[in-house]
Amino acid sequence: MGWVRDERLHRAYLSGKVVYEVPADEPTAGWFNILMVHQNMYKGAQGGVAAKNCLLERMLPPFVDLVVWL
Repeated sequence: MGWVRDERLHRAYLSGKVVYEVPADEPTAGWFNILMVHQNMYKGAQGGVAAKNCLLERMLPPFVDLVVWL
């Protein structure tokens, strides 16, 4: 996935439009899954700011072993 505005990425995750694909013909037991995320600023829900312009940790897939958050 390339550059996507934070608000649009947030909506895409909530609506189920972000799909992770794994090759069906290979066993995944020996895989180590890394996800890299770049956000210019994280606001979250601190100070009353709405958490609609960021990617929240709870939105990430459970199979990811390591997240590099830049």
